[in-house]
This record gives sequence, C-alpha cells and structure tokens, in this order.
Amino acid sequence: MKMASELGLEGIQLDIGSYERGFPLSRPSIQKAYVEYAKKYNITITSLAVRELDRHGMTRKDGTMEKKIAVEAILKAISALKNK
Repeated sequence: MKMASELGLEGIQLDIGSYERGFPLSRPSIQKAYVEYAKKYNITITSLAVRELDRHGMTRKDGTMEKKIAVEAILKAISALKNK
C-alpha cells in the first residue's frame, strides 16, 4: 500500500491468491491487514481478482480437481467480499 501511494495510485485490485497457498486473502487476519494499510495510505481497494481461474477454469469437467479448485476460489472470493 505504501508503494502504491508513493507511486500516486489511488486504488488497487487485490487477488484472492493461489490454491496452493490456501487462498491467503480469504483469511480474516490478512483481510484486516490490507484494510488497515489501505486506510493508512489512503488507497481504495477496488476489486478482488480470482487469478486461479486462469489455471483452473470453470469449463473443466465436474469431479476433476481443476473444477474443484475453480469453484473453491470463486466461493472464497465471494465470502471474502461479503464480509466487507
């Protein structure tokens, strides 16, 4: 957030993170830290990306791990945004 502010940005898009790392931005403690730093540096969090869909698309067959990851990523992102 500090760097974004120093670069003159007013807003940023965050990413929910990877499946392998447990979708970090779905964790309340990490969300809280981002919100606190955004306020501190006057940055607006404009959106939340789900980049895992670049690797694990919704068009995968039901029952595959790729489809499971895609659905989980979307559900975690929705849940994270509901809390804000």
